[in-house]
Amino acid sequence: SDTQPLPVEWTGAEAVQTESGAVLRWQTAAETGNAGFRVQHRGPGAARWTRLGFVESKAPGGTSTEGRRYRFAVRRALAPGVHRFRLEQVDLDGGTHRSDPVVLEVSMQEALTVSAPSPNPARGQASLRVAVREEAEVTAVLYNMLGQRVRTVYRGTPQAGEAERLVVETGDLSSGVYVLQVRAGGERRTRRLTVVR
Repeated sequence: SDTQPLPVEWTGAEAVQTESGAVLRWQTAAETGNAGFRVQHRGPGAARWTRLGFVESKAPGGTSTEGRRYRFAVRRALAPGVHRFRLEQVDLDGGTHRSDPVVLEVSMQEALTVSAPSPNPARGQASLRVAVREEAEVTAVLYNMLGQRVRTVYRGTPQAGEAERLVVETGDLSSGVYVLQVRAGGERRTRRLTVVR
């Protein structure tokens, strides 16, 4: 039985970290009936791939004997750690072929990064991610709007560059706006959290 040649020969997919996120680049040697490429992403600790976007074939009618160059900009803050990107090439007739994943190790730009709590407003609990560039003790304390300490949410030493998931239990708190203050070394970040009952 004939093995069907790949409708698209692609070479050298790469991902590069940028200030606003990342850029993926790849090129094709030839294309046959190519609608384009779905760009997929799996972040650190993510169980599944998510779709970031679609890049249409640059070949007229999806077919070309000449190579084409492609790029896709990922405009989102990427958490420190290992990110994987892959291309799912889509034929004009709907068939798909996946590339091998491209690995991008995202290093921390800042000494301390703290994500926004989610969900916000929170009913029972909210979670957020905290990471330090160099190993340091991290404390996360929740204050009410009067500046009174409500509780210590976290105290520990996460591994350098590894995002730690913090959970803020809000079930027993009265409705209102709270401030979560995260400290590590000389760095400090604050995030607002609204609690609804």
